[in-house]
Amino acid sequence: MGSLVSTWDLDGFVSEQKYYCSLTPMNPASMPAAKAVLAGDVREYTDTAIAAGQTYYIRIGAVKNGVEKISNETIISIDSYVSLSFIAAGNAGLSEA
Repeated sequence: MGSLVSTWDLDGFVSEQKYYCSLTPMNPASMPAAKAVLAGDVREYTDTAIAAGQTYYIRIGAVKNGVEKISNETIISIDSYVSLSFIAAGNAGLSEA
């Protein structure tokens, strides 16, 4: 297994964040279970269950006052076992609720 380090920016304060990673595209209106639930001040997550030859769909959820806002989807294709870092794109939508 390889690893994928995801980092992101967030406007404002949130109570928690959720890291979503799927082998298929995700519908923001019907999200799967989060792969990790993180504290509100975290801006990085290392996913250590990444396999070569796969395409992953990544989203970050920001929760404030019980309302979750979901980031745009980032698509990552893993060709070989490497440690890969990326900044989640399109997270401007993760502003304060």
